[in-house]
Amino acid sequence: MKLSLNNIRIFDGSIDFDDAPKKTHHAVRGIQVGIPFLSNFRYYVEQYVQPSFSAVMNGKRISLKGKTKPFSESLETTFDVTISDLDIPYYLEYVPVRRDYVISSAFLDVNVVVTFTQHKGKPPTLYAKGTWS
Repeated sequence: MKLSLNNIRIFDGSIDFDDAPKKTHHAVRGIQVGIPFLSNFRYYVEQYVQPSFSAVMNGKRISLKGKTKPFSESLETTFDVTISDLDIPYYLEYVPVRRDYVISSAFLDVNVVVTFTQHKGKPPTLYAKGTWS
């Protein structure tokens, strides 16, 4: 099956999520999504698709910018990930792992490039380079 999707965009989207059991409200504002094109046509397989996502989640900016070859043999994908001042304890409640410790305060800043490659018949590779604190 051949497919080609072009100019997929969301401008200034928003999401509100009320978590009643945790009595918490999450707000995502200024959602920007872009996928210029996505195609498995033979002459596009080795061209990079450059998806992007940015938003302000609960007052904190998140940005993902990537380039990927989703239909190539290598599945090569790279994402620039930028997160500023993320409140770790606020989101740890959603991690489904029992912890025997409490983190009362922690914030995360990330500015990293993550690269994934999976050649047919070879193990996948995942590489991260950048800063986080």
